[in-house]
Amino acid sequence: ALKAASEAPAVAVTTPVATSARLVDAEPVGVALSWENGKAIYVPLHHQAQLLPDSNGSGGTLTPDAAYAELTPFLASNSRATVVHVARESLTPVGNMGRDLAGHLWDTSVAAHLLGKPNVALVPLVMSELGEELPTTPQLLGSGRKAVPFESLPAAEAARYSGRVAAYLLEMYQGFAPELEAQSQTGLFTDLEMALAPVLARVEQNGILVDVGFLQEMGRTMHAQMDEMEQAIHERVMDNGGPSEFNINSPKQLGEILFDKMGLKHGRKTQTGYSTDASVLERLKDEDPTGVVVLVLEYRELSKLVSTYLDALPGLVNQRTGRIHTSFHQTGSATGRISSSDPNLQNIPIRTQTGKRIRSGFVAPEGSVLIGADYSQIELRVLAQLSDDPGLREAFASGQDIHASTASLVMGVDLADVTTEHRRIAKAVNFGI
Repeated sequence: ALKAASEAPAVAVTTPVATSARLVDAEPVGVALSWENGKAIYVPLHHQAQLLPDSNGSGGTLTPDAAYAELTPFLASNSRATVVHVARESLTPVGNMGRDLAGHLWDTSVAAHLLGKPNVALVPLVMSELGEELPTTPQLLGSGRKAVPFESLPAAEAARYSGRVAAYLLEMYQGFAPELEAQSQTGLFTDLEMALAPVLARVEQNGILVDVGFLQEMGRTMHAQMDEMEQAIHERVMDNGGPSEFNINSPKQLGEILFDKMGLKHGRKTQTGYSTDASVLERLKDEDPTGVVVLVLEYRELSKLVSTYLDALPGLVNQRTGRIHTSFHQTGSATGRISSSDPNLQNIPIRTQTGKRIRSGFVAPEGSVLIGADYSQIELRVLAQLSDDPGLREAFASGQDIHASTASLVMGVDLADVTTEHRRIAKAVNFGI
């Protein structure tokens, strides 16, 4: 079967739910391959009973090592399209078993994203493109306390599910490839997106080092600061006729304090009481002579940073590597920008002092440094190239600050007289265009 697959122009590969929730530690439970429409094979690797004949066809079973040995020459071949769905979810587990997923990567999720498909997740994509219904993970493995790991499924059941997935990926590849070509997206897909996929997988595997002790100490300090802020809020409320104790994190109790006890003008009412979201409090802070609203806003901001980062990040450090391994997504935004999750390492604030201190907890190993690099106004340089606008081209060619240059033009002032506010407005104009 592998010999026939190796001669096919494209082979779909799926590595079902890995043996670890974290890709950095995962190995495939099995490998499913499809190279001919409607047909697939499944090689179980971590099931109790492998249920495969050995290489001599004698009816024995393959051990994982023997299966790896059979798969390695096939996986190492670079002579075909290797069709996957979310490349990192196959690249990393296969890499963890000491093998490379070679071939010319062809990711159906990225292709669907470039083609503007509304949902690139596997189950809805198979339904929308092929009219076929795949079971969701809870349907296949159960949920909550009744959930079972994929490797506990009988190999025959795992083979049926994984084989269907591989066959569907091959069918979607056959449909998406000509669509990409028709939309002049093949170069972008092949030369940029597919070249990027293994790089992102390596970045995920490498992870980033954090100073756990620093973050934990900072967390203790911030928790003490939150306690002081909570006490100050209670004292000010009590001084203005309110109760000495209430839950600041309860929108219902906070609304009763601000609107019923302190008489501030309330906004819309929800099922649980008056809204106390950020937009409401921002509007009220200048109307509140007690300063309670300002303190609550500061408390919430600090609480969010502490819970999201200082409390959470140390617990996300991988025990084997000592690093945090986020997940990067090529299809996470409409603009094509990479997104990060679990944890989101792209949203750590940089404009506040607390945010800057949290960022300093991300460190380089001894003898190395962290380098931050960014393209200089890449979108506007592309705009200058495509529009051939003489003003934009001249500004970039002469090394001017492009936003200041636009401000000078739009505001009708000399470049030397452009203010920060002028530049802010011009920046909105530039990126609006």
